Amino acid sequence: MPWSGLVEEDVSNHCRSVAIDLITMYSLLYTAVIATCYLILTLAQSTIEPLIGPSAYTVSAGFPTSAFSSYYIPPTATEEPQPALHDPVLDITYPLNLTNPDTIPETDDDPIFYPQAAVNVSNATAASIVQAAIANITAIIQNPASSNCTKCQDALSVAKTVAQTTPSSVPDMLVTLCEKFKFKSNSSCVENYAATNYGAIWTQVLAFGTVEGLDGRYICNQLSSNFCSRPRTTPLNTAGLFPKPKPENTAAPKPSGKRVKVLHLSDFHLDPRYAVASEANCSSGLCCRTNAHANGATSPQVELPAPLYGAYRCDTPYHLGLAALQSIGPLTNTSVDDPLAWAIYTGDLVSHDPQNQLSRAYVEYAEYSIYDMFKSYIGSPVFAVLGNHDSNPEAIDAPHSEPDGLGQQFSWNYDHVAGLWQQNGWINSTGADEARLHYGAYSVKNQYGLRIITLNTDFWYKNNYLNYYDMTNPDVSGMQAFLIQELQAAEDAGERVWILGHVLTGWDGTNPLPNPTDLFYQIVDRYSPHVIANIFFGHTHEDQFMIYYANNGTDMSSATALTTGWMGPSVTPLTNLNSGFRVYEVDTTSFDVYDAYTWYANVNKFQTLDPTATGPTYRFEYSTRETYNIDWPANAPLNATYWHSVTEAMETDIQLVSTFNTLQGSTKSLQTFFYPSNYSCHYAKKIDQPSTQLLTPRSSASIMRCSFDLPLFLILSSFNPATAYWKGFNLGANLPSGACKTQSDWAKDFSILQSLPGYFSSARLYASSDCNTLAEAIPAAVASGTTLLVGVWTEDGAHFEAEKQALAKAVQQHGTEWMIAVSVGSEDLYRGDTDAATLAHRIGDVRSLLCGLGACDIQVGHVDTWTAWVDPKNEDAIRACDFVGHDGYPYFEGSSIEQGYNVYHQALTKTRDVVNRVKPGTWVWVTESGWPVSGEKFDLAIPSIPNAEAYWK
Repeated sequence: MPWSGLVEEDVSNHCRSVAIDLITMYSLLYTAVIATCYLILTLAQSTIEPLIGPSAYTVSAGFPTSAFSSYYIPPTATEEPQPALHDPVLDITYPLNLTNPDTIPETDDDPIFYPQAAVNVSNATAASIVQAAIANITAIIQNPASSNCTKCQDALSVAKTVAQTTPSSVPDMLVTLCEKFKFKSNSSCVENYAATNYGAIWTQVLAFGTVEGLDGRYICNQLSSNFCSRPRTTPLNTAGLFPKPKPENTAAPKPSGKRVKVLHLSDFHLDPRYAVASEANCSSGLCCRTNAHANGATSPQVELPAPLYGAYRCDTPYHLGLAALQSIGPLTNTSVDDPLAWAIYTGDLVSHDPQNQLSRAYVEYAEYSIYDMFKSYIGSPVFAVLGNHDSNPEAIDAPHSEPDGLGQQFSWNYDHVAGLWQQNGWINSTGADEARLHYGAYSVKNQYGLRIITLNTDFWYKNNYLNYYDMTNPDVSGMQAFLIQELQAAEDAGERVWILGHVLTGWDGTNPLPNPTDLFYQIVDRYSPHVIANIFFGHTHEDQFMIYYANNGTDMSSATALTTGWMGPSVTPLTNLNSGFRVYEVDTTSFDVYDAYTWYANVNKFQTLDPTATGPTYRFEYSTRETYNIDWPANAPLNATYWHSVTEAMETDIQLVSTFNTLQGSTKSLQTFFYPSNYSCHYAKKIDQPSTQLLTPRSSASIMRCSFDLPLFLILSSFNPATAYWKGFNLGANLPSGACKTQSDWAKDFSILQSLPGYFSSARLYASSDCNTLAEAIPAAVASGTTLLVGVWTEDGAHFEAEKQALAKAVQQHGTEWMIAVSVGSEDLYRGDTDAATLAHRIGDVRSLLCGLGACDIQVGHVDTWTAWVDPKNEDAIRACDFVGHDGYPYFEGSSIEQGYNVYHQALTKTRDVVNRVKPGTWVWVTESGWPVSGEKFDLAIPSIPNAEAYWK
């Protein structure tokens, strides 16, 4: 069906999130040494017609009431519906109070499972055991002679004794210890360690884990990276791992030339508790809820009312979820009568509620509701996997091998989804039985002859705490043994395979556990490219792909690129994304992907949409083949070799990457940045530096700098503001007059920042004691819901001690909920004010100070220029850092605005390369960047408002 191109407004406001993580192009994080390497890149927009449907589809006004047979509360233009859902597998009707936004439960009444006690003790004896354990752990923590890792493992050993003798006492003990040492806020201590939340799970881990060994080091690292460093991947013995050796000269089969359309949906995150007109810009947690407020307020006043169809800090309301499903058929030229060939769903059905608001019933409600909507609107078989949110407690799954019969404690969930999938006709009884046995995973052959193998990836997810015992076994659940068995059978039968999961291997290096994912890499290497055609994940909510290479990635080339991993866009807009979905063009013999098309809905427009007149619009965003136009043959698939060629093109043409990042969207209204009027440059003296030298602000006044009072800082998951975990500005402690800022001045600053487009809710401070910075700024930050990256100056001993005292006082008075992290010094190495060894010692000094105050979970690092970070003599400072702060200003390298992007990313890539080599897995945070709007020209760099706007775009 012919269609017209995208209009200019759509181009500027488009976008699924497309966060290009070039980090992994050049450095493979900590698992690269012995694991098959991966590469994550994002998918960008194209204006090429997909030839499969119109360019856009606007959903009709009103709610499709036929979606459900009956309602407690019918849908209106001002209220989400509350359907009365009868689950045929459980033979129950879910009650209204489970999902009513006005009656959100605060407790979980699900069964609690403990390990069996080794002995029977009286209540009085149990209390004595707990009190002795608390005293023992207190002495361990307060022992200045031990390292943090030793303290943690010793404390775990004490707790293990309690878990084995009086297990039901452990959760309350953990809450007490958490509160006593201010490990978290009191409310967070309860949410994390109460029996009905994760306390009983941690009790099982303590009882069964080898806490004095590898298990303990992993547990301590999970609790805080300041306790123990993350253990490296254990060398994997592959002898006898596979039933048969890999055949010689393996290759993918030739295509048939017949292609079908396959839908990829992911991360629906239905929120049946969504409340229209509630706060859509809350300061923490899940917004668009009756119990969520702006800036930490508790009053009913609403700053940004939640629209009917959703918002960027909220999960998917029924109106948005059904709008997406209604759009799929018209946009793909399919229908229930003429459906897509099949669909895949890569997990996460449940909303991002705090643990105390979750329950088995809430999980089962989401499972039934979403799968029922899929059945009604998609029409073709849907092959689904469980995500980390699709359990209760969230992300927890128990291996069958867990002692005391606890390996079956989550069978309720596997039984439920298996029954739903079978009833919907997506899998047969054999597949359903497999799903019940294999934690919701199964292996089926679809109507086209493709074998689809699904996995429960919670068994390599870091937040499944039941993974933290027997860590020497990379497959304690047997999940990957099942995968090997099915892949070998597929190889023997000459079948092609798609593998589906939720939590991807790799990504930023922090989500998956090393040993299980290393095993998965070896499996992929063994059965690719002849058996495994493609791998699909969700979890990141973004359009991404990754490449699996042979031989542990020791040679990343087109010849060693084996298999592609595809991450699907999310339906939910949560994490500042636009709602979207993807369709693949797939050959029916090779089952390779020949093109991938993505559509999105601009969530930013929902705020002004009149729901009585129209519903939202889903628009075509891009064709993957046309967007990544690398002169690839039209009859060749978008396989791993293709994607490797794309990365090669990016390495030689940074502008290609710039195009992708420019089109990176789904960030609310983050298309334009605004700067204060005093954002200007001045020079104290000329500095003769080569063009590759990066000079940054915030150093002594005698050095040429731009006096950016509010340079932007972004703590990123990649290189772009769209995926920033924290976004804010760097703030000095002085007014333009030179006077120190008061609490009211700080409050005004924070108010201005939060009023800017882009929802800036963080700030970086340079000092703690100067101008009483923390004493004046923290109350204003807490009141406004602003989080702070704290600075501690290190110029001289007396000043450093004063800074530490101010920081300690702040933590004692205000806790740490307001704190992002602490930067010890700023550009000290660049200025030559100190050496790396001294700086490393002071970083450790601040970390010990915080640990002594019960704040061991606060990350401590340093901020400097890339030239300082790549200098070999500064590697001791990198090793001391929990994070590395990168300051980057292409302006000070004399770069033209046209080359500014390239210069910026080249510098950032160099920092990442060095950091990943020196201390693998350490995050690099972008702590300063910007372009001046006025001042003097510096070589090819011209300060101006248009150039500043172009730089941020």
